[in-house]
Formats: sequence, C-alpha cells, structure tokens
Amino acid sequence: MTAAADDPAGAWATLSRATRRRLGPTPAAFRAHSFHSLASQLAPFAHHARLVLEELTEPEFAIAAVSVTEHVGTGSRVVVYAAAFHREGTRWLAVIDPSIRIGETLPRPGGRIFQRTKVLAEFAAHAPLAAAAIWFDGAALPGSGAGVDPEHAGVLAEAPQPLHDGWHTVVAFVAAGGSASARAWAFRSYGGPYAG
Repeated sequence: MTAAADDPAGAWATLSRATRRRLGPTPAAFRAHSFHSLASQLAPFAHHARLVLEELTEPEFAIAAVSVTEHVGTGSRVVVYAAAFHREGTRWLAVIDPSIRIGETLPRPGGRIFQRTKVLAEFAAHAPLAAAAIWFDGAALPGSGAGVDPEHAGVLAEAPQPLHDGWHTVVAFVAAGGSASARAWAFRSYGGPYAG
C-alpha cells in the first residue's frame, strides 16, 4: 500500500470493497476527496520503510506495519504506520474504517519512558468487538482485556522488562462488525540495557 502513496489508481486498487464504498465510492470521488489525506499519511513510508509486523489475525483479516526513521535536527525519531487487510478472493486488500477507533493510550506516542511501561490500547466501534490484539516490537503481547460494553474495550499488557534503550513500536488491531482497523505508534525508552 505504501507504494501507492503517489498514485491514486494504484491506491484504489489496494482497497477492500467496503473501504472503496466508504472512501469513494468511485475512483474519481476517491481521488478528489480521500486520496490526498491517505497519501500524506503514507508519504513518509514511500522509501526506506522497514516491515515490523505482518501477521494473520483472523481467518479473513491480517495486519501489517512498517516503520521509518526520520532525522530531526541532531536527533531522530521512529514513525510507524499499520493497516488492517481483508481477504477478498486470493487478494489481501487494505481496510480503512473511521467508525472503528483505536486509542494510543500507553505509552504516549513519541513519549520517553524510563526502563518499564505498561501498554494500553483502547477500542471503540459501532458494532460489538469481535477480536483485539497488541504487538510490541513485532511480537504478540499477551494482555488482559476489559470493556464497559460490547462496543468499547481495552487491552492492557506489560512490556518486556527491562526495556532496551531506544525506540520501540506498538501495533494494535481490532475487528468489529465484519470490519477491522489497525494503528501503530512508537515511543522511546532510556535507562535500560543498551540496544547495541
């Protein structure tokens, strides 16, 4: 999908049928109203992106995440993007569903953490949540889930301890009402073993 960041027709071809209805519903409407926002989100990953996660989450859904290191002044930061994918025939197509929300609660995106942290993602949808999961640095992170009702929940887990110095990534996925969503963020830790 990142390869289509400067190509409206290419981006349209990577979208699931339901996503096309939401963001189009025609290629011309997509190009006029939705493409530029999507392209700006994907632009940092057009070159030198690193795959940090690619996994089947449900029989019909999968998730993928990429990261890139951006140089800012004398330092750098890691930027991450995740997408959910739906199997349609023999193809995996990207799902974008604004009605499913994922909150990047802990740790805060871009934040600095001393040695240890919990990881919390919060989920909300207009349909009952069917599945939710989080990954830390590309590995599934066992967590406990709790919800106030079928459409709202959170997954809380403890990150591996002690955290290595440097940047870490969190990826969250949720499925609800036959659709799905994904979100990724990065944070930085210090005071632990050197990442080498």
